[in-house]
Amino acid sequence: MHLAVLPLVLSLLGTAWCSYSSSYAGCRVFRTQALNKTAARLLDSALNSSGLDMWRPPTVLFGADIMTCPERQQELKTILESVGVTASVWIDNVEDLIEESMPAERDSEPESTSGIITEYLSYDHILTRIERVAETHDGVDIISIGKSYEGRDMKIIAITRAGPSAPIVWVQAGMHAREWVAPPVATFLVDRLLGHETDLLERVNVYVLPVANPDGYEYSREEDRMWRKTRSPKPGKSASRWTCDGVDGNRNWPVNHRGDCPTPTYCDKCAETYPGEEPFSEPEVENIRDFLLSLPQLPLLTESIHSYSQLWLYPYGYADNTYPDNLEEHQELAQLAVDALFEVHGTEYIAENEAELYIASGTAMDWFCRDLGATFCFTTELRDKGDYGFLLPPEQIVPSGEEFTVGMVAMLEWMLDRNYTSMVGC
Repeated sequence: MHLAVLPLVLSLLGTAWCSYSSSYAGCRVFRTQALNKTAARLLDSALNSSGLDMWRPPTVLFGADIMTCPERQQELKTILESVGVTASVWIDNVEDLIEESMPAERDSEPESTSGIITEYLSYDHILTRIERVAETHDGVDIISIGKSYEGRDMKIIAITRAGPSAPIVWVQAGMHAREWVAPPVATFLVDRLLGHETDLLERVNVYVLPVANPDGYEYSREEDRMWRKTRSPKPGKSASRWTCDGVDGNRNWPVNHRGDCPTPTYCDKCAETYPGEEPFSEPEVENIRDFLLSLPQLPLLTESIHSYSQLWLYPYGYADNTYPDNLEEHQELAQLAVDALFEVHGTEYIAENEAELYIASGTAMDWFCRDLGATFCFTTELRDKGDYGFLLPPEQIVPSGEEFTVGMVAMLEWMLDRNYTSMVGC
């Protein structure tokens, strides 16, 4: 059903009204044709102004995936025609996929001391799981780095067996609430590193934040499965299905902050990529910044886990033809990761500079590299390529974790074998 390539026929009959409702019955995902850079930028500008939900932004080579419910499908058709882009139905009914991927209700977290999570757990149950992992392994601690807007503890797993002078790795996941596969892939990485047969954890300290946006994550479980942003309140109401609450936590960083806004003085609070009025306006982002600045040295590696599209991205994302000084090493490492993970399940990822595919201002990766001064910085977009998008079946959690972990280990071993330290900088 969701692989059908259908004409862009937009009917408003026989489908449910979706505005301000958690139901996505009748909502569709449309996929455009492959785009060149000019068409991608034009479509991105038009869609940002409309408030329509871009599951995958207009991307060079891949096109765009755009979700719209019946009441706005004619508007999407008009936008596409205005920029000369065609599209077809890719997912015919989003609600069907939501129902297939929703977790079973449970009162308690399954008894396990493993970081391998095979279903989409609540935030509290994820914390219970990582606390058990820490209790059963030496040199592993749980650290609270602060509170979310709604008062949830933001907890990280700290593996510090290598000692205070060892290189540091920072991994964060779950900044975008609806990307449910990211948190269990982060905990999978922890589990496999703790069981790794080499001396990797004797040579590097690893800090992992499984859920960087706990308020949004819980809201996506309880109220709106497709919620993306944080939950800090914003005044006003959107004409689309989205309220104006929240900020995109991966646009709330200083590097070219608000660079994606239509004008320097106006940015739509209702947009899915709304970056906030100023950098670090969100306590979740501020907590991450403060923790990283408190570490004894700069990170050797930072990794931001997202979904979807199967990409291993390197800086920078905020502007064309703008790269870190150690670009060649970034390129080599990204390609090393995608080559290594391919050997696990045959999953094809692409290693690429983020801005080469799409412009993204105010991202965590760009701040980690340019302002913080980490040596290597990557963003990984996990499975899949859009058959399920953000609604990846839980059966794909473990395979996603297996291949991601192999890619990460390949990069770490390359860095450590060449005696990279945390003091080089991008």
